[in-house]
Amino acid sequence: IEADVTDRLPFEDASQGTIIARHILEHCLDPIQTLTEWRRVLRPGGHLIIAVPDQELISSIPMNPEHVHAYTKSSLRRLLELMGWKVLRVEDSYNAVSFVVLADNAPMPYSSSHGNGTTTIMHGPEEREPIHV
Repeated sequence: IEADVTDRLPFEDASQGTIIARHILEHCLDPIQTLTEWRRVLRPGGHLIIAVPDQELISSIPMNPEHVHAYTKSSLRRLLELMGWKVLRVEDSYNAVSFVVLADNAPMPYSSSHGNGTTTIMHGPEEREPIHV
C-alpha cells in the first residue's frame, strides 16, 4: 500500500496493530494531524514505533532541508503524552543521529468540570469508576 502520511490513511479505524515510522515525523508539517491519524488506525493497545533525528545530537533541520520539525527525547515524549499516547520506552539508536520511541495507543482520557471545584476524568470503557479530582 502506498499512501501519503499527511492525508487520511487507507485503513479502517482501529485496524492496525503496529505502525513503524522511521524518519517520517520530522518531515510532517502538521505532526498533530499525523499522530492523530496514526492513532485512528491503531487498535487500542497497538504500538507506535517512531525513529527521528535527535536534536541534542545533531542539528537536524540544516542536515536535511525537508525536515520541518526537530525533536529531542523529552520534546517528543511530551508531545505524545499530551496527545494521550502512553510512552513505553525512549532509547538511543546508537547511530549518532537518532532515537527511537515506543508508544502504546492507550485509551485517551477526557475530563469534565462540574463547576463545584471537582473534575471527573474518564479513561475509557474498561474503567468502571471515574476518578474525581
